Order: sequence, then C-alpha cells, then structure tokens
Amino acid sequence: MKKNTNIINNVILFVVTVLAVLFVAFLGNKFFYGESLLVLILLFLAGMAFFAFVNLLCHEIGHIVAGKKNGFEFVSTRVLFITIVKENGKYRYYFSPLVDETGLAEMIPTHYDNIEERYKRTTRGGMIANAILVVLGAIPLGLIMFLPFEAYFILCALFPISIYSFLSNALPMIGSGVKNDALVISDLKKNTDSAKVLINILKIQAELYNGKTPSEIDESLYFDLPQLPEDDINYIVLLTNQYSYYLDKKEYVEAVKILKRLDGLIDYLPGSYKNSILAEELFVSCNIKRNEDLADDLMDTLEKFLYKENNLTNLRIKIAYLIYILEEKEEAKRFIEKAEKEIKTLKIKGLAKYEQKLIEEMKKDI
Repeated sequence: MKKNTNIINNVILFVVTVLAVLFVAFLGNKFFYGESLLVLILLFLAGMAFFAFVNLLCHEIGHIVAGKKNGFEFVSTRVLFITIVKENGKYRYYFSPLVDETGLAEMIPTHYDNIEERYKRTTRGGMIANAILVVLGAIPLGLIMFLPFEAYFILCALFPISIYSFLSNALPMIGSGVKNDALVISDLKKNTDSAKVLINILKIQAELYNGKTPSEIDESLYFDLPQLPEDDINYIVLLTNQYSYYLDKKEYVEAVKILKRLDGLIDYLPGSYKNSILAEELFVSCNIKRNEDLADDLMDTLEKFLYKENNLTNLRIKIAYLIYILEEKEEAKRFIEKAEKEIKTLKIKGLAKYEQKLIEEMKKDI
C-alpha cells in the first residue's frame, strides 16, 4: 500500500482514540467532580491495560470462531506472552517471547474450494469481535449516573481501547512488515500480486492438511506466480514453502539457495519468523553442510527458542544437532522417540509425513 495512506490511517487511528479518551474523561469529570484525580487516572489506566488484553483475546477468538465456520482448522493462537496449541485433541499452553505481533491466530484450511471468500470471512472475524466490544464499551457511559466512580473509571476504558483495537484492524495499515486484517482483505478484493501468492500459500496448506508432503503438491503452486517485493510477508512465506519443497525432494542445493535468500531478508522478517528461519539454517548446517562452527554459533543464538517451543520441527532440528555435531547418538534416539510420538498426534498429515521422512533419513545415519 502507499506510504501516505498508511500514515493517514495511523493519524486517523490516533485522533479518534484520543477523542474517545477525552469524551469518557469529560463525562467522568462531569459526574464525579471533586474525586481524587490521581485515583481516577490509576483506575482508568488499570482498565485500559485489562481491556487491551480482553480486546486482543477476543480478536483472536473472533478469527478462530469465523475460521471454524469456514473450513479452517485451529493450529495455535498467541496473545502477548501466552501461546496455546492444540495437540492430539487437547489444548496446552506455554509462555513465549513477545514479538512484533501482540496476537496471532494460526489456522489452516481443510480444503481450498472457494478459499478466497472463506479466508476473507475468517479475517473479518477478528474485526467483528472488536466491533462488538465497542458497543459493549458504550454501555457504562450510558449508565454513569448509576455507577460508583471506581466502577465507571475502570469500565469506561473499554470504549476507547475497543475503538483503537477495531480501527487498527479496520483501517488498512502495515506495521513491522505485517499487514492488518483490512489490508489483507483489500488485497484480496483488488486481486493484487500479493493476494495471488497468498491464495497459493493457502492451497499449499490445504494440500498439506490432506496428506500431501511438500514435494507431492503441484509445482505450479510454488513457482507460477508474480514476483513480489522482498519486504512483502507473502513473499517470505512463499520462500519458506519453496524451501520445504526442495528439502522434501532432496534437492539440497536449491534448498540451501532458498535459505540464503531468506537470510538476506532477515531485516524484513517479522520477529515470529526470524527464529524459525535461523532454526532451519541450523538444520542445514548440521545435516547438509556438516559445518560445526556455524552450527554451534546458531545453537548459541537459538537454544532458548528450540527448548522453549518444543514442537515437532524444533525436535527434528535438535536431533540433527545431536547426531551430526555432538555425535550423541543415544540422546538423539531419545529425541527421535519423542518426535515420533508427536508425529502421531499431528493433524496436518502432509507435514507429519514430511517430518517423518526427514527423521528417517537421520535414523539411517545413526
């Protein structure tokens, strides 16, 4: 999108939010004049912090509910420092570092019939949730004459923070390389090059969900696409899919080339992607390049990430490090057993088969 449009929408967001804050403060001052200003400010700030979290949570729930209605399977969601994943029909949570996005709902399409419209409806789900909270936030303003001042100055914070949350997703904007909901929908409506790539990424995900490994998916979904700017998030996601495609085909030279391109884009990568890309570089340095110095340097950087987020991909990367760098085969076998248990619980069958193939190759080297 145009830089000026992004600036204008950010200004609109700021002005409207400030006006909403001033409005609730004006009402409070009118009805509760004479109360301690410091107490009122502290109550209002506490309400803002609490309802900011509520808005984040409801926004992601809105995406998840809309996604379930439109043929998307829940994978994980993150709100601030808390990540929730669904494994083997059960939900578990862990604490993860805060990155660029304060909230994220990861859903995968179960099929790609009418995928564009279904994805738009899923994307709108978060905005609808915030819009509902704006309406709920107006209720305390109408009931101000019946509320004690403590209750009002906590509850009234819901109105401006919900307006901010709604507009920050309803006005097309981009920040830290991540497009907001309105911009994603706008791209889809205009059928931009970025949207064309996004649709193919969703189709690849649907094929993975239904049991195809990356190399078994139609090659045209990876390559018959327009060239995107390097800072477009969909370009980065497409490259990661191309890397998996080549790795699955055992075309290691091409896989390494893709990783090198991603490494060159490290400054454009959102925080949620950086560690994942570096982790794949660690896998390649262990399993393909057998570069001990590079592997050790990457492990020093990634150790907390790999052990904090103990997912299947991270297990596979730790196995490679144990086998090819540390040469701790017995410990590697223990991790392999754990990984194979994880594989059985994975709902994305194509991804499970892909990870199993990579682990089987490493088992041969033990």
